[in-house]
Amino acid sequence: MAATIKKNGIILKISDTPGKDKALQILTGDGIISAFMTPKRTGGKKSYIMDTFTYGEFVIYVTDKGPNLVNSLNPFESFYNLRDDIVKLSAAAYFSELIRYAATDCSCDYKGLEELMLEALRLLSDGVPLISVKPVFELKIAQLLGFEPCLEAEKKSERYYFDLEDGRLYINEVRSGFLMSRSAVYLIYKILNCDTKKAFSMMKEHTEKDTVYSVAEQYILYHTERDFKSLRFLNGVI
Repeated sequence: MAATIKKNGIILKISDTPGKDKALQILTGDGIISAFMTPKRTGGKKSYIMDTFTYGEFVIYVTDKGPNLVNSLNPFESFYNLRDDIVKLSAAAYFSELIRYAATDCSCDYKGLEELMLEALRLLSDGVPLISVKPVFELKIAQLLGFEPCLEAEKKSERYYFDLEDGRLYINEVRSGFLMSRSAVYLIYKILNCDTKKAFSMMKEHTEKDTVYSVAEQYILYHTERDFKSLRFLNGVI
């Protein structure tokens, strides 16, 4: 049954179509909605601010058989500062690809994904360095996907080998291990056990950014078993 709904959401991707319409993928608290939208309505002489990563209120005509149609968009935040820096824009594209991957899990917490994406976009747009944003995003995505590191250790030590396979800590070197200090391990533990905003704040203030940055990226790649094109591009422009 067709219906018109209102949803707050973030545009994750915009694709061209053979006509004037654009194909949108919109992240909402209930899932990702695919819909078509015409950038400009000549009849009402009204143009909508529509760009990737725009966050706003969408009025969507939902159908059972045909395509969903965006009737209007009331933008709340557009994050235009991302377009001033290729690194920030590339990072946002990587985050979007990760979100779309995570959303393929039917049991995923979409509200958690929406909150995570919004906070990451705000921080990048405000000029917070990538090294303070990207690791938290990746670790929180891993948590939402259900492969959170357990961080159990054989015994106390000042340094550990973090096993990418099971997320455990070992004193002796392991095949898929990543050497890291006890302080870095504790930072990861705190990131995983606090809310999103506090996690980003902790990362900004910590001295173990380099280690956690590397560990988070390797961990998400290991467990998703996927080559993210946007990540390869990001690493190429850093």
